[in-house]
Amino acid sequence: MDDAAGEAFDKVARILNLGYPGGPAVAAEAAKFPISNFQFPNKSKFQNSNLKIDSKSKIQNSKFPLPRPMINSNNLNFSFSGLKTAVLYVVRDNPKILKSQALKAALCAEFQQAVIDVLANKNNKSGEKISS
Repeated sequence: MDDAAGEAFDKVARILNLGYPGGPAVAAEAAKFPISNFQFPNKSKFQNSNLKIDSKSKIQNSKFPLPRPMINSNNLNFSFSGLKTAVLYVVRDNPKILKSQALKAALCAEFQQAVIDVLANKNNKSGEKISS
């Protein structure tokens, strides 16, 4: 609908001064996020098409919960501009993120997980009959 996933990665990388292309830069930062307390979501969230996923779901130990845009829409459309804007507002409201490796890694991990959650959910829906 607006920003594609790759474009959102590029824009978030620019917001966080990570360079271009954004995907590898954000992934490298996200990989620094300690996930020792992370628990994967119940597999049924992506296997059961009747189960609604909370659009505000987040990594269990994330300091910066981000939205999952259009995750429950009954179509295969994507819209990542709001997610990019959410990252922008988190950085604006927490400027210390730009100076902290740990905070930057946490934000990158949350952003990356938000995109993955949406893409995985939409991919699961692609095999279903979708109403327009």
